[in-house]
Amino acid sequence: MLNAYIMELFKRTIVSIFGGSIFIFMILYNKWTYFFLFGFIKTMIFLEFRKFTTKNFAINLLVLLISIIIYCLSFAVFINYINDYTPFLLLLCILPSCFLLLFLFNIKYNFNSVCIDILRLCYITLPFSAMHYILSVKPYLYNKFILVLFLLIWINDSGAYFVGNVMGRTKLFKRVSPKKTWEGFVGGVACTFLASYLLHIIFENNLCWYILALLISITSTLGDLIASLIKRTFNVKDSGVLLPGHGGFLDRFDSFLIALPFFLLFVYTQYSKAI
Repeated sequence: MLNAYIMELFKRTIVSIFGGSIFIFMILYNKWTYFFLFGFIKTMIFLEFRKFTTKNFAINLLVLLISIIIYCLSFAVFINYINDYTPFLLLLCILPSCFLLLFLFNIKYNFNSVCIDILRLCYITLPFSAMHYILSVKPYLYNKFILVLFLLIWINDSGAYFVGNVMGRTKLFKRVSPKKTWEGFVGGVACTFLASYLLHIIFENNLCWYILALLISITSTLGDLIASLIKRTFNVKDSGVLLPGHGGFLDRFDSFLIALPFFLLFVYTQYSKAI
């Protein structure tokens, strides 16, 4: 039992070091490596959702292409390659109608699959696409914004995990995630606040680090719970197996999917005083 735990921890550590190095390099190198990195991650999470929806290859391919188009168009809009974003907004408006038309003319495409495909566009594609907004706010600092977000999410998750294992008694949301505790949640918040305090000292700016710490702690925890609920609903333990020790891409980025939109809203309200 102990050997299995050590082996699992070893695999998790190796994947974290190797994958984390590539992740940081591609974010920092330039905006194109950033674009392809998150496009790849978005696509892998999107494909993992296939197990929850229709098995029809043509429909899955069509939905994937729509997701890629939205992601690419939003990038072009936010880096000013496309000045008129009206077609982009119109595309988003007609998407639900497109899925309902597929439902109307394809008897194998049931209503549950329609809802799940709309959900995966809203839950996965839109946050990744909206992330490009940072490019228009601070073109030379977008990578640091993203790294700060991931740093705070990772610190919150790690703090909650270790404090929960040592002191956890009171269940946070037993129906969805029996292992999560209020003690772990508070530990995650405390660790995130400490990290925000250190960032405040390092950068010496007016950014509301403590509000950000609380925001990230709450939304990343909710992101984890939402992904757990989705997997529990479909009786799936891990979203995939491509990341040894971690599961799938959704398992690794579930907190990010919910924390990101709120982080972008925070940046929107603060960017004139930001990093």
